[in-house]
Amino acid sequence: MTILSGVGAGSGIASGIVAHVSVERGRPRLDPELIEQLLQRRMSALEPLNVVLLVEDAALALLISLPPGGRLVGIVGELPQELPLAPEGVALVCGVGPARALAPDGTLVIVEPERGRVLLDPSARELARLQRDARPRLRLDGDSVPARTLGGREVAVWGEAYSLEEAEEALAAGADGLLYLAPLTSWDDALELARLVGGGDLTIGPGLTPGETVRLAARTALRLAVPTETDTDSLKDDWDSAQGDLAETNERTGLPRLTLRTFAPPPGPSAYDEILLEQLYLPDDLLSLPPLYLRLGTEAEDLAPLEEAIAAGICGVCVGPEQVATVKNAIRALP
Repeated sequence: MTILSGVGAGSGIASGIVAHVSVERGRPRLDPELIEQLLQRRMSALEPLNVVLLVEDAALALLISLPPGGRLVGIVGELPQELPLAPEGVALVCGVGPARALAPDGTLVIVEPERGRVLLDPSARELARLQRDARPRLRLDGDSVPARTLGGREVAVWGEAYSLEEAEEALAAGADGLLYLAPLTSWDDALELARLVGGGDLTIGPGLTPGETVRLAARTALRLAVPTETDTDSLKDDWDSAQGDLAETNERTGLPRLTLRTFAPPPGPSAYDEILLEQLYLPDDLLSLPPLYLRLGTEAEDLAPLEEAIAAGICGVCVGPEQVATVKNAIRALP
């Protein structure tokens, strides 16, 4: 990771891929291969790709018109200069020095105008920090945009993690949420997970105390995944009691969604908010069940069940960190 410093204008955080702006016969130009890539995204009905223009003179970047498959989110100028007026929503940093040799076209870049910083090829830890601090969570590139089928249906892709390091890896790869499979008994680890997901979707198993659970639910969109034999009424009573105790000290609390982790949903009315399937099992009365999520596993090389599950109405899938991008792209190719 390389950090460049300059003078910024605008607020928020911009992120995308680097696109060099060259000058030919006095006119700014983009690389023809990038233009073709953006046009292909448009033709494939994919989400526009976030682009950060890297140029010697930032004013020249304002003369560039991106193809429909690209979205201008940032401008980085090498020369120190009076800051030009950038369009609304475009982060600008100037005076970073010779950066084009350090960042080829396609390099992931993050622009923080309020701090006058430009991060080239940021580390996974830095990506996780920015994801945590951004509200809503920062969309870093095309892979981080929620996956939608060609028909427009959004399907969540969560990363499975057995450690904080794997959690960071999954989120850096673009996971929409986390399924944390290791026993979670440390409040410090729970806080770190909440920071990593940036208030987003987090599913954990039993392990925290009722008080810790409701405190964590105030910090993230928490789900507690439990086995079939769980006494759900007693569990909810414990949460209510913990909320009452913590209210006396003005502690922020919330209630998690209760998720059944099972190989096959039980028949009849469900006491659960959601169901997490350990394998592909689609009962006839699927529409009468709570929202379903499917574990494809940490080595989801066989994506054959994916199309069947999505066609049947699965809301989301859980995969290993290294499979997040592959599965998202597979979803985008489905009807």
